[in-house]
Amino acid sequence: MTIYGLTILNALGAYYRPIPLAPAAIKLEAKGGDGGASWDDGGNFEGVRKIFIGLSENAIAFVKFMYYKDARMVYGDDHGNKTLFDDKEFELNYPVEYVTSVEGSYENKSGVITMLRFKTNNQTFPDIGIGTTSSFELVDNKIVGLYWKIK
Repeated sequence: MTIYGLTILNALGAYYRPIPLAPAAIKLEAKGGDGGASWDDGGNFEGVRKIFIGLSENAIAFVKFMYYKDARMVYGDDHGNKTLFDDKEFELNYPVEYVTSVEGSYENKSGVITMLRFKTNNQTFPDIGIGTTSSFELVDNKIVGLYWKIK
């Protein structure tokens, strides 16, 4: 969805691997609104190293992740639009720390994601954005990749 000329996050999904790690990641159902352009970083990573989130006035406008794969760090693509609002960056202490869940809120009518919260096996990062009454949680053992829809 486009608000004030910005493309914003419309749905979010994740890949996870059970611990101990399974040979292939399992894809969780995306949460949020329908429609939009699909982007998929894939589930062939060993874990998430950094999380980059950008906000618009009332929605998540930008996401990017740095993953760990084959003893090196790999950046996912930029998805959405950076704005003049403050971008947030979270770094995990990989391989000791890993993402265990992603929680969020979305606007009922438009389906756009308005808030995200990442939890690891060691901590809960601060909420990014504004919570609404419709919420979701992508949870399972170890999140190793993400995918989403952007309008």
